[in-house]
Amino acid sequence: MDLKNLIEELRRLEELRVQNPLAGGELERWKALQRLLARAMCNFSLGAEERRSYVRVPCPAKVYLRWGDRSLEATAVDLGEGGMALKAASNPDVGELVDVVSASHETHGQMSLHVPAHIVWARPTGEFGISFTPEHRDHEVAVAKLLLLLLSKN
Repeated sequence: MDLKNLIEELRRLEELRVQNPLAGGELERWKALQRLLARAMCNFSLGAEERRSYVRVPCPAKVYLRWGDRSLEATAVDLGEGGMALKAASNPDVGELVDVVSASHETHGQMSLHVPAHIVWARPTGEFGISFTPEHRDHEVAVAKLLLLLLSKN
């Protein structure tokens, strides 16, 4: 199956997942598609093994984070079901819990998220990574809808 068909199948499953949690064969296929696409979309020319379990969708979107009395606008480098890589003028500290308030993209518009996440890595260059920590189904649906939107329009 080619990359386009894999993405289309994932998009279809994401549509189902927005309605109800996947189970059984659909859940297993969703997980398998995530692994297949993560490997297919990564560059292995350096010989590095891709450790991510989820597809990462390139998305130069603006993302708004809030934690405590602080907030930050960052640019997303890529987004996946498990988290995203971001770049900003400053980084929250690794381990910091943040609220991913919203994401906006000039083509796809703005989407409210309010999904909890924690900072899992940071570089001195202003790049950092977050891992989503959904607390309930609404959080999972918000991330699924954002991925679905990006998969549908890319």
